[in-house]
Amino acid sequence: MRIDDDDPMWDDHSGGSGHDGPEWEPGDEDLARIYWEKLGDTPARDILLYLIRRPGQLVHRDELGRELRLDPTGRKRLASVVASRLRPTGAANAATGRSFPFRWWKKQDGTRYAVKHQTAEVFEAALKTPES
Repeated sequence: MRIDDDDPMWDDHSGGSGHDGPEWEPGDEDLARIYWEKLGDTPARDILLYLIRRPGQLVHRDELGRELRLDPTGRKRLASVVASRLRPTGAANAATGRSFPFRWWKKQDGTRYAVKHQTAEVFEAALKTPES
């Protein structure tokens, strides 16, 4: 399922206070690079990039786990694995003063994650632009 940036579903997420900051918008490319750097070389980067490349698409946690090989042994609960891999995003949020660049919705059959189209465009532009 894909949702447009103006869909009210974006406001009905499970993310809590991590979404209290300003939304990502054009002109935030420098902040997006800071956010990216704060993630370091972690699976959080892989998850964010996966979502950025699928703007507006609700991605089930099982898909993230499978496609990004977040639990190669298959012995852990994917809900816990994905959530723990996203832990570095808190420090990145603090460093940029922005809202999480992604949303999530906890559902009976598993959490889904997505990035708004506009946010994806900001990060795509930031990641293509060499640092000055």
